[in-house]
Amino acid sequence: MSGSLPPIVINQAAGSVRDENADDRLTRTLDELAARTELAWVSPTEVSETVQKLLEQGERRIAVGGGDGTLASAAEVIRRAGQETELVCLPLGTHNHFARDMGAPLDPALWADWLSSDRVRYVDLGEANGRLFLNNLSIGLYPALVKRRQRLGDERLLGSKRLATLAAAFSIWRSLPSRFAVRYRMQGEEGESSRRLKVRLLMVSNNQYAEAPLMPLGRATLSGGHLTLYAPKTVRLLHAVPMAFQALYGDLESSTHVHLVRGRRFEIELTRAQNTVAMDGELVECGEKIDVRLLPGALKVVVPER
Repeated sequence: MSGSLPPIVINQAAGSVRDENADDRLTRTLDELAARTELAWVSPTEVSETVQKLLEQGERRIAVGGGDGTLASAAEVIRRAGQETELVCLPLGTHNHFARDMGAPLDPALWADWLSSDRVRYVDLGEANGRLFLNNLSIGLYPALVKRRQRLGDERLLGSKRLATLAAAFSIWRSLPSRFAVRYRMQGEEGESSRRLKVRLLMVSNNQYAEAPLMPLGRATLSGGHLTLYAPKTVRLLHAVPMAFQALYGDLESSTHVHLVRGRRFEIELTRAQNTVAMDGELVECGEKIDVRLLPGALKVVVPER
């Protein structure tokens, strides 16, 4: 692949693109890339269709620029096509969790070399009730936060999605949602287990967060071959602070305030309907039973030479 550049699909509503204070290097880089390869600016709803057309044209490497939701929709199309197509994940969203965890360069000046890199890696994906996710699935507190943020209008406050999230979090913290009961059955390498919990938040992630020091919101690997279920026993500030420090030191498993278990499949049953869940930050209607599975090595991504 060295020397040639793949076609690029950009979500024109992505956070970095919409930012009025966007880095000049980003604008220059995208202009330079557009002169060297096909670059399509599309709406969020057109990302999947555009990637599908490129696959039908025989493309075996496609670059997609956007946030986690954009990358998940592109990965879903590639997986459904059943082809060995390589995905380049350009970090153009607000947080770019997946791209950061796979080692994507955030400096646009490095993107041209990255697009033609010969280095590829197979990474794991998650799937919940047939829908793919890159990072995690959340039930309870986080979906409530996203709903509050959306009420602020276009998911932004004073032009910032981060400020909107902070405002929503403060609103949620003042009046915490009630606990809900949940039962899960886990399948893993060591067998099966089942448990009933009463929580305000439950999350299942693709591989594991806070597994290494200084990575409280990041994953040391995307090919570890497991899902991780987290269920904080409390979200009160008194206990949230020590949990945060344990996550910072990569030792969340030792916390007495969080239930953490790894497996390859979780069957989750909600005893009280929590129909709306968040998958990679996007609200999704799932129902009272959720089948969460690991798809090991399901996506082929391009990683930078450096």
